[in-house]
Amino acid sequence: MIANTNEPIMQHCSERLRRRLDLNTLPGLSLQIRQFGGPDRAGRYSLQNHGGQATEPAEEWCDGGFFQKVKGRFRDEYPQLYKDTDWQYPLVPLLIEPMISFGDPVMRISTGINWLVIGVLKNAEKYCAVLDVEVRPLFRQCGLAGLMKQMEIELAFERSCDFIQTWHWHLNPDFNAAIIPGLRSGFVLFRGFPGDGEYYEESGHIHLRYYFAQAKNRRSRVRFKNGSIFTSPDDNEAIVRHLTGHGKYPGTAIKRIDRLDQNESFRRLNRVTEVAVDPDRRVHAYPVEYR
Repeated sequence: MIANTNEPIMQHCSERLRRRLDLNTLPGLSLQIRQFGGPDRAGRYSLQNHGGQATEPAEEWCDGGFFQKVKGRFRDEYPQLYKDTDWQYPLVPLLIEPMISFGDPVMRISTGINWLVIGVLKNAEKYCAVLDVEVRPLFRQCGLAGLMKQMEIELAFERSCDFIQTWHWHLNPDFNAAIIPGLRSGFVLFRGFPGDGEYYEESGHIHLRYYFAQAKNRRSRVRFKNGSIFTSPDDNEAIVRHLTGHGKYPGTAIKRIDRLDQNESFRRLNRVTEVAVDPDRRVHAYPVEYR
């Protein structure tokens, strides 16, 4: 399935890709939403083929069998979500794949992936967890991470998810490129309850969540090693500026993320703009600048 998405961000990405590849005309850019077959009796899934011909799809530049390990990958990435999942409802994996087309004859090449899995918790909450997100080196800094983040939110919203959860490794040299699209989309830097089974910042895992229901939205206090303290998501833009001032591994600058009580008062800085869809659910209004 080829998804329709925000025209300005598609135009923005296409122009940056044109400059990166030194093309005379804008390349074609589309978002392919790829489904998975399964699970079979052994619990295995299989990534379905492209709807159209692809010169270099994701399965050709990822390790062999990479996309078959849905359940095991989910268990490794989110041990507590895995434990809390209601297995009466099979996981639903999806792959967001931006495709670029150019040349004569035309080549269609995968520029990145955003691999999602949708499931249901035992308390009946529906989640979308990000198993992997990557932009191929040649196509980085062309806005594709922000494009995939937008589609991630739209897909989770369309499937009535209560929240999205993702995390980033603090030693990732591309930490800022990975985390900034989420921060600018209204994700909260997240920490669960003590002893809940997930790995958090003391283990190098920086978690984020995006809540669709305003009543369930959370806030956190983010402490940096230099003593700076911010509130997420209210101060997300200030957090972005703070992270961009650090060196090779900015993720290591985050010292601690603490949950804040719902009734606590918060200092608000550059609050994220939102568009109300109905009284209980929201879809983000994206900023002009795309990363």
